[in-house]
Amino acid sequence: MKIKNILLVLLTITTIASTSLAVYFGINQKKEEESQTQDIKTQEENNEAVQNQEEQEEYSRIFKFDDEINVVNKTDIIYTQTNQARLPEITAYLTNNNVQLHFSSDAMGFPGIEQYRGTSNIEIKFTDKKVQNIYFMGAGQSVTSFCLFFLMDDGTLEYMPLAYAIKNNDFRSYGKIEGIENITYLVSAVTENGTNTTLAVQKDGTAYDLEDQINDIYFNQYPIYDYQ
Repeated sequence: MKIKNILLVLLTITTIASTSLAVYFGINQKKEEESQTQDIKTQEENNEAVQNQEEQEEYSRIFKFDDEINVVNKTDIIYTQTNQARLPEITAYLTNNNVQLHFSSDAMGFPGIEQYRGTSNIEIKFTDKKVQNIYFMGAGQSVTSFCLFFLMDDGTLEYMPLAYAIKNNDFRSYGKIEGIENITYLVSAVTENGTNTTLAVQKDGTAYDLEDQINDIYFNQYPIYDYQ
């Protein structure tokens, strides 16, 4: 009987010890899992905070750069951002890497516009490169100097001289604006002398004034009038 009691006591002690160990390791495992979860959550929050800060800095750089414009190809000129680079009569849509043009007004000052008025099926296709964004912008005082600019995914800039394309029924990219790269967006601006122009802004915040390139396209490469 005494031996039996001793065995019962030992069994009870063993059971209690096993249960205690199981509870101990279970609690520790739970704490470890909770700690790992908290570490992951903290890391995610830190990453999100860094990302938010970077996005805020990017936002500030893009939308508060009027007093900080550093135009690298022209000096001693004061630029002010404007909202004049728009053509309400012509709308362009970027869909599935194709550009759709829609002409919607009877009062556009473009040559040969009658054949396109009210038409929405003009399409410019890009098959081997990706378009990131599109802009209607120009230089000078004439709306006929406007180009449809294609900001490509690699930071280069292509263009279509709008009035020439309309007059000659030739809707396509006419190639790259040479000599600029790493472009993130375009902005319409006016100089202190009242000249309208287009600025191509790079990733580092510096910008190129495209006035000379646009004038060369409009007057020399693809003129719509005889300027001789």
